[in-house]
Amino acid sequence: MAAKQKNRTKTKGAINWPVVLAVSFLLSAAALIYIAFGNDLGRFSLDPESWLSFFTSTKETIDGEGEGKVHVIDVGQGDAILLQFDGKNVLIDGATESDSVKLIGYLDRLSVDTLDLIIATHPHADHIGGLDRVIERCDSVGEVWFPEIPDDLIPTTQNYLELLEVIEETNTPLSLVHPGDSLSFSGGKLTVLGPVKEYDDLNDCSLVMKLQLGSKSFLFTGDMEADAEQDLIDSGADLSADVLKLGHHGSETSSSQAFLDAVGASYFVISVGEGNSYNHPHAETLNRLVGKTVYRTDLNGTVVFTVSGGELTVSTEKGG
Repeated sequence: MAAKQKNRTKTKGAINWPVVLAVSFLLSAAALIYIAFGNDLGRFSLDPESWLSFFTSTKETIDGEGEGKVHVIDVGQGDAILLQFDGKNVLIDGATESDSVKLIGYLDRLSVDTLDLIIATHPHADHIGGLDRVIERCDSVGEVWFPEIPDDLIPTTQNYLELLEVIEETNTPLSLVHPGDSLSFSGGKLTVLGPVKEYDDLNDCSLVMKLQLGSKSFLFTGDMEADAEQDLIDSGADLSADVLKLGHHGSETSSSQAFLDAVGASYFVISVGEGNSYNHPHAETLNRLVGKTVYRTDLNGTVVFTVSGGELTVSTEKGG
């Protein structure tokens, strides 16, 4: 009798594995539904093809080769860089007000009527001067990203105020972003790496962006200078990239040797105006790039990097 009781107790306490596995499956399915649809469960479907599409897109996001283009547009002494990937258009900076006609003309040629994101690296006229006109010209702009800068550095320039006015008038969302903020997409990711500290110079407040397209990567540093570059290195951020857009138009105060070593790029591009009065790019910076593959908008015109099939190719167009 005692032996029978022992057997009954053992059976009662045993793990019912079929039930456990069934519950685990249901919880996993619920988690996947939430990841895929969030609170918008109205889009959830039991159609097998929709689930196949979801799992395929998830795999591409993690393992996708990543394809796209990076256009470093010749806008004279300023910056304007168009990123195209996964059906998205992202613009980093918008040239000066006077050179915005070059930028808008280029967007027209590519039939870019909408911008999913505009990134204003910092509020200097040669980076944001034409953004108000770009926003007005576009059918829609998804969002604008700004760096967070100290109150005493917030400019009161006409360019800056007009940009804020247009953003408000068009109801375009504006976000202050920080290191770690990112935009993920099929085959890659666009991530904010810097600035990692608060600075008393607007150049050093520049947003530093890294674009990963599959196995290829690009680093954009605005006008960040050597001290902030070193802080970025010390932060432990992954700065490695195949292509580096040199900071501050090739100024001697940017692109330190330590920073160049940390990035380890194979290609370098300088956005700079022909015959500019700042002597950009500076001879000292160019000396650090001897033997490297360097493209300059003043000499080469617009520089387009294309990532396809895991390969990176470069084309240039003077006068484009």
